Amino acid sequence: MSPGPLALVGSGEYLPVMLEVEAQLLAGRPARYVQLPTA
Repeated sequence: MSPGPLALVGSGEYLPVMLEVEAQLLAGRPARYVQLPTA
């Protein structure tokens, strides 16, 4: 398994506007990810 993309996202990570960003990060990869809220 090769490493996947990493995104550092500011506020708004749970808003619908981020769906497109998440889709691009997951494109061509298994549909699973880890999201770590840091605030």
